[in-house]
Amino acid sequence: MYGDLPVKFLLDIVTPLKYFKQLFILRAFQLKIKVGINLSYNLINGIP
Repeated sequence: MYGDLPVKFLLDIVTPLKYFKQLFILRAFQLKIKVGINLSYNLINGIP
């Protein structure tokens, strides 16, 4: 019973880290798309 305590403890640490990593990747991806759209929009509208 005492032997599986460290495993649970490790899972409690790893699970949020995986979640934050996914969240961070998602946010970075959204930001990249947003910047890409803004850049192409500026290029299209910037042509005189």
